Amino acid sequence: MNKNHHLSDTKGPRPLGVTIESCYTRIRSDKVQQFKDKVRRITRRNSPVNLEQVIKDLNPVLRGFANSLRVAHCCKQFQELARWVRRRLRAKQLALWRKPQRLHRRLRQLRLSKRVQGDQDAIVA
Repeated sequence: MNKNHHLSDTKGPRPLGVTIESCYTRIRSDKVQQFKDKVRRITRRNSPVNLEQVIKDLNPVLRGFANSLRVAHCCKQFQELARWVRRRLRAKQLALWRKPQRLHRRLRQLRLSKRVQGDQDAIVA
């Protein structure tokens, strides 16, 4: 294999899952697809795993993806992926609650009534 080949400005090398262009770096689409497939596998809605365990399983995947591709300057793409992951987690949680009665009961449990100093009737959700 010849390692001494010339590259043009439009066709840069692709180390670490990023494409290096003349003015910017970006994450390769196949790496994004692999990441999404891993997240889909972990956050399947029909698996009986609770949300805490899903988050524990998901954290190393998220950290590994972000740390391995931090050389790419693409904050917007990371924000879009984070938004996508949060949407998957919300869908997983709603699938676990399934019935509206469970959903309403859980939402009532989450609203803790704490007294705010100076205001006796305030409820903080």
